Amino acid sequence: MTGEGGMDGGATGGGATGSGEAGGAAGHGAVLRAVGLSKAYRPRGFRGEAVWALRDVSLAVPAGDRLGIVGESGSGKSTLARLLLALEEPTAGSVLFNGTPVSKHDRPLVAELRRSVQIVFQDPLGSLDPRMRIGDSIAEPLRALRIAGDHEARVAELLEAVGLPLRAARRYPHQFSGGQRQRIAIARAIAPHPRVLIADEAVSALDVSVRAQVLNLLDSLVEHFGLTLLFVSHDLGVVRHLCTRVAVLWQGRLVEDGPADEVYEQPRHAYTAGLLRAVPRLAVLAAAQRAGAAATAAPPRTEPSTPQPDEEER
Repeated sequence: MTGEGGMDGGATGGGATGSGEAGGAAGHGAVLRAVGLSKAYRPRGFRGEAVWALRDVSLAVPAGDRLGIVGESGSGKSTLARLLLALEEPTAGSVLFNGTPVSKHDRPLVAELRRSVQIVFQDPLGSLDPRMRIGDSIAEPLRALRIAGDHEARVAELLEAVGLPLRAARRYPHQFSGGQRQRIAIARAIAPHPRVLIADEAVSALDVSVRAQVLNLLDSLVEHFGLTLLFVSHDLGVVRHLCTRVAVLWQGRLVEDGPADEVYEQPRHAYTAGLLRAVPRLAVLAAAQRAGAAATAAPPRTEPSTPQPDEEER
């Protein structure tokens, strides 16, 4: 999606530390690519300077990549995700999908982007219609995107894939735990057979033990379905568990981009080093490993394996 206006003075940022090599290599055959992407917001009804949420970010996402986008709150992570998904228009720069600039006027390309790139938000309860049964919610993208096939069979396949029983399709969002609702949101996102899955702080609202289970689920689904993953998070411990490449945003600018091992072991930017020093020593990674090892054991009490019974079954 190409921005219509130029950037104000001082909005141009320098290149990310270490991003030239990673971005250049990834730019060939990239599924998604941001080129000089910037986004400014102007307060409605108020005079004053625009607030720049993103400044001159260039980033390539090749097929099969597992890219973690990290930074503190307000660094521009979610803004970048929304721009890549064409949910918002950039102020400057462009988004390329399969090498073609995305424009709201190119409806066929936008429709293909909608089908190929799906997102899981932080709050599953807010992204699920409380009046819609779970089976209908999971099938909704199939109907909206006019995807042919047996929708009921696809819903059953996805419920099994995310570890929920088929009877869950008849229930409503409020009848599930937070972790189960996020599983449902993941099932809904992968329903239309996307190529790219964006997870925007998808586990940050969950209990630590439940978070580990959902991380392991994402890991297995990305592997099973051959997805490209963009994982947006402020938690570097979580990102290291899932991602093979890390991009660091600071004040709307891309300051570092490279292989995860290099970024974690030898950060080149002072901001990245500061983030790493803030990572708790009791990392989520340890909990995720324990959850994976106990996958065949009885499910934890914090994440029941089946929904709570409704009034009729009681």
